[in-house]
Amino acid sequence: MNKNRYGFVVGGLFVVWTAVILLLSLVPGDELPPAGWLARIPHFDKIVHCGFYLIETGLLVLWVRPSPRGKFWIVAFSGVIELVQSVCGRSADWLDWAANALGAMAGVPAAIWFGKRIGQGTRASRK
Repeated sequence: MNKNRYGFVVGGLFVVWTAVILLLSLVPGDELPPAGWLARIPHFDKIVHCGFYLIETGLLVLWVRPSPRGKFWIVAFSGVIELVQSVCGRSADWLDWAANALGAMAGVPAAIWFGKRIGQGTRASRK
């Protein structure tokens, strides 16, 4: 895939994924669909948070190839969302924020690994 098209696709995925995170994070909890049998998995909520931000950071790294410090902005974004949740009829949970931060930190090496596999290395992988 040429670089312009690659950037457009990954950038679009990043924007859509950010919108999904915002929607799912700010909608009142009672309006979310039930987790069903998944709710029986211990700490399933934290696994979801970690996965969301792993993907978020991975897409950011693949799109704009920031320095590894770029994950700081994702961690800050997730902290702000946790604080805003209290205004939207939900509660801020610092363990959710910790899971978000863990996912964001894991997203950088995951994106570097994935970028190498698809032939679109990141700036961090070329150093």
